[in-house]
Amino acid sequence: MAHQKSSAEPEEGPLIKMKDLLTTIGVSKATILYYLKEGLIPKPVRTKSNMAYYRSACIERVRFIKDLQSQYRLPLAAIRKVLEERDQGRDVLSLIEMGKVVFGAKATNQVNQKVFCRMTGLTPKQVEECLSSDLLLPFENGMFDQEDIAIGQFLKGGFGVGLSIKDLDYYPRLAKETAKREMAIRMRLTKDLGFERNVSATMELTRAARSLRNYIFERHFQRSAASQAPSQKVCKKK
Repeated sequence: MAHQKSSAEPEEGPLIKMKDLLTTIGVSKATILYYLKEGLIPKPVRTKSNMAYYRSACIERVRFIKDLQSQYRLPLAAIRKVLEERDQGRDVLSLIEMGKVVFGAKATNQVNQKVFCRMTGLTPKQVEECLSSDLLLPFENGMFDQEDIAIGQFLKGGFGVGLSIKDLDYYPRLAKETAKREMAIRMRLTKDLGFERNVSATMELTRAARSLRNYIFERHFQRSAASQAPSQKVCKKK
């Protein structure tokens, strides 16, 4: 699990150059600039000669962010929230655990779109249409995990028996409406709770919502399927 440290945003400590920061942490310059752009690390100190220096405390902060990204499937907004709470001196282990419950563990063995097409049998055009229709929802833009691949294979099979994207567009509509209502319920039930109780309630509500979705949708499908089971016609002899 990503280590956590109760400390304020790094504003003190020795100053180091970008190249020394990169060498110490082992990340690319693009990564540091991206973190800066997103406000995850403080801006460097500019000298009179316009040289940029970073606080040495940024080393630990960047490592912490990398831990969150490598071990958990946390979106940027969730990472920012963890950092904000951490900067206030709060224990963020429970917040990280909540992120794991909500977003799942970090996906491994991700593949790009070219490999995804080869593994699923979908054409690049079909993939783009599924992406634009929200039938495919990769967590990371341009990269597909094992869940995406499994759904892609099911979609390929469905298209093979005559399904169209239009036939399936009610799934994203229902999902968005369901998620909207779930978020409203969560907000109503947790808005007056303290930090720890809010985190605990959110995890419990997430587990309940996930189970209810699977249970209710599957049971309604089974009931409908039972009433429409295909029958074999028997030809009467003349």
